[in-house]
Amino acid sequence: MFSTKQVDNTWYYFNPDLLDENVESAFNIAYWRQRGAIIGSAQGRGTTWFVQGSKGAYALSTIAVEAYSAK
Repeated sequence: MFSTKQVDNTWYYFNPDLLDENVESAFNIAYWRQRGAIIGSAQGRGTTWFVQGSKGAYALSTIAVEAYSAK
């Protein structure tokens, strides 16, 4: 079952049965980089990082969002 956590304007959706790490930290690639837990990455519209957590491997995606204004 998924849980949610809101911090300011950010909502985190996660499965607490699969995530032992602090939720805010777990969604920050710097957290994993600092621990040497990045096991791969892939480029597309953004970057997907593959990391090794205490309960398994996870994929974190960042998507580049472009805003357009109508003139």
